[in-house]
Amino acid sequence: MSQYNNIGIDNTLDKERISHLFKLGIFAALMVLVGDMLLGWGVSDTSLSGMDQYFSRYLTVSNGRIIASAILGLVGIPIESLSYFGVYRLIANRSEKLAHIYRAGILGMLGFGAFTHVMCCAVIYYLNSVYEFNPQAASESTIKFALFFLLPVMLVFLPFFLMMMVQRFCKIK
Repeated sequence: MSQYNNIGIDNTLDKERISHLFKLGIFAALMVLVGDMLLGWGVSDTSLSGMDQYFSRYLTVSNGRIIASAILGLVGIPIESLSYFGVYRLIANRSEKLAHIYRAGILGMLGFGAFTHVMCCAVIYYLNSVYEFNPQAASESTIKFALFFLLPVMLVFLPFFLMMMVQRFCKIK
C-alpha cells in the first residue's frame, strides 16, 4: 500500500461515474463559454494604442452582460472543476502520485477559480464606471484596480491551476 492510498485516493476505474462527470463538464464548459463570450465580445478601437486600445473592447459591454458573465462563471467554474474528478479518476488508476497533485489543483480551482473570474468581471465593471466620468483616466485607474484586487487573487489561484496543467505532461508509469 502506498503513502497516497492512506489519504483516500480511490484508484478504481468507474467508467459510469467518469462518463457522468464528463457530461457534467461539457454542460459547465458551455455555461462558462457563454459567460466569457458575454464579457469579451467586443470590437477594439484601432485608432487608440496600448492599454486604451485593449480596454476599448469592453466599453460597449453593458452592466447586465457583466453580471450575467459573473453569475455564469460563478456557477459554471465550480461545476466544471467538479468534472475534473473524472480526469482525476483516470490518472489515479495509473499513478497515485500524479493523481494526488491533480486533486490538489482541483481543490484550488474549486476554491479560487470562480472568485478569480468574478474579479475579472469586477475589473470590467470598474473600467466602465470610471470611463463614464473620466475617460482619460479610465485605463490607468483600471490597471491600478486590477493590481490591487485582481492580481492577489490570481497569484493564489495560479499555483493550483499550474498543478493541474503541468502534471499532465508528467509520464505515467
